[in-house]
Amino acid sequence: MGIFGDKQEGTATAQPQIGDKKAKQKAADEARRAEKKAALDVLREYVGEQVKANAVPEDKLFAIKTALFALMPQRSSTPTVKETMQDKLLRLFNGKKTVDGMEVYQFEGTHWGVSDMRRNITIAIKTGEPDKRLWIEYNGKTDEYTLLATGAKAPLGWMGYIPADVAAAE
Repeated sequence: MGIFGDKQEGTATAQPQIGDKKAKQKAADEARRAEKKAALDVLREYVGEQVKANAVPEDKLFAIKTALFALMPQRSSTPTVKETMQDKLLRLFNGKKTVDGMEVYQFEGTHWGVSDMRRNITIAIKTGEPDKRLWIEYNGKTDEYTLLATGAKAPLGWMGYIPADVAAAE
């Protein structure tokens, strides 16, 4: 019934279920991927036969291989080594005792500000090897970062984060 008591007929239509659409789309995507993979396998096999028979010139072989084998992503067998925060900060200081705030901001396009550096210094102290810790202090008046010390023990007057192993030793 409508607002005024009149009967409304045929106004409601059945909406398709969202789950049905997603399931159909997923099935169609999987079928498309399977077709592509099967076609690529046939082409790879054919190219392999042609290469064995020396029917493909060497200059065209590279183009064919890159076109066929680049379409399917290959996993790398060598793991990538992620650089630690200590290593990044060491590269930032590069043997210097002090670094200007603008140098930090422009360092390899990182755009690190004061709060970013505070976090980075804490991460380097927390996660790094104790004997390679970098104790870096920020001077807000001169906008400079100073490398106070390296090693397991915090320098005298250190006001920043202190790890549990250093706090227990003091």
